[in-house]
Amino acid sequence: MKTCETDGTSTRLLVTNEGIAPLYRDAWFAIGDVRSSVTLRGLLPGEERLIEIKAVPSADASNLRIVSDCILPVQEIQFEADIRL
Repeated sequence: MKTCETDGTSTRLLVTNEGIAPLYRDAWFAIGDVRSSVTLRGLLPGEERLIEIKAVPSADASNLRIVSDCILPVQEIQFEADIRL
């Protein structure tokens, strides 16, 4: 993740696929139960995508994660980020 910023009403992320393949299934960044409206599906290696997550009053931005309906609840999609809150 290149950047992560918030203004209290939304959190914006600029993400880059640093892997060797695109995601083949839908996956979204989320804070708590709030998902971004933009999926990471099809993000090619080296490609950037701007992601926005609407804020909710009880959400904690340190709970940023990637979620997908295609994985088990005990599984995680890992990502690398330098988040300073």
